[in-house]
Amino acid sequence: MRTLRIQTKMILGILAVTLVFGLATVLIARTVLQLKLDQKLEKRAVSIAKNIAQASITPLLTEKYFELNMLAMDYKTSEEDIEYIYILNARGDVVAHTFKHGFPVELRGMNKPDAEQPFSFQHYNSERGSIEDIAVPLLKGVAGTLHIGFSERSITQDADEIVRIISWIIIAGLAVATIVAIGIARAISKPVAELSRAAQAVERGNLDLQVAVRSHDEIGLLGAAFNDMVAARKRSEQDVKKSEKTLRDITASIGEGVMVIDEHGRLEFMNPEAERLLGWSGQELIGAELHEMIHRHKVGGTVLPAA
Repeated sequence: MRTLRIQTKMILGILAVTLVFGLATVLIARTVLQLKLDQKLEKRAVSIAKNIAQASITPLLTEKYFELNMLAMDYKTSEEDIEYIYILNARGDVVAHTFKHGFPVELRGMNKPDAEQPFSFQHYNSERGSIEDIAVPLLKGVAGTLHIGFSERSITQDADEIVRIISWIIIAGLAVATIVAIGIARAISKPVAELSRAAQAVERGNLDLQVAVRSHDEIGLLGAAFNDMVAARKRSEQDVKKSEKTLRDITASIGEGVMVIDEHGRLEFMNPEAERLLGWSGQELIGAELHEMIHRHKVGGTVLPAA
C-alpha cells in the first residue's frame, strides 16, 4: 500500500479545509442573500401595492375601467419587477389587467385575502418563473381586490451575480492557499525528510552524519536532539570498542581460557587461549548458545540439561 508523503498530506489537508470553507460560504451567502432580497422585494411590493390601491379606488367605484387599465399599465411599465396587475370589482369580475393575450384563467380565484387583512401573499411557479402574488382588499373588499404579481427573476439574478463574484474570490483564495500550503509543507517536510534519510544512514552504521539545524522551533529542536543522540551513540560504541580492546589485551596474555556469556547463554567474548582449548574460533561461536555448541553432552554421551 502506497503511503502519502507528509508534504502531500499537508497540501491536501489545507486545500480540503479551504474548499469546504469556501463551499460553505457560498451556500450560506446564497441562502442569506436570497432571504434578504426576498424580504426587500416584499417590502417594496407592499409599498407599490398600497400606492396602486389608493389610486384605484376612485376609478373603480366610478367604473372608469379604461382609466384603471391605463393606471395598471403605467405602473407595470415603470416597475421592471411587476409581472402583471389585475383588478377585481366587488363581484369578482376582472375589470382591468395588464395581460396582452387576455386574462389567464388559472389566476382566477387565487390568493383571496381576508377583508380584515391589509394584504396577503401567495407564492407560485409559472412558465415565467417564480412569482409572488400580493392581493390588497380595496376598502376592505367592498370596492374589490387588487392583485400584483412580482417576479423574483431580477433578485435571483442579483443573488446569482453576487454568489458568482464570491465564488471567484474563493477560487482566487484557493489558488493562494495552494501556494501557501506548498510553501509550508516544504518548509516542514524538507527537514523531516533529511532526518529520515539521516536515521537510515545511522542504521547502516554511519555515525559521522549530522543534520543541519536551521531553526529553533520544534523541528530544529528535533534535529539537534537527533545530532546529540548520534553523537552519544558514537561515543558509546567507541567506549565499547575500547573496553573490548582492553579486555582482549588483558586476556590475550594469560594462560587460562576466558569466555563471557550473556544472560541467555550466548557467547559474547573468548580469548585466544579459550579458542585453543576448545578448538573453535571466536568468529564461529560469538552470538551462539554455548550449551548447544560445546556443553550439551558429557564425554559418555549423556545429555546435560541447560540449567
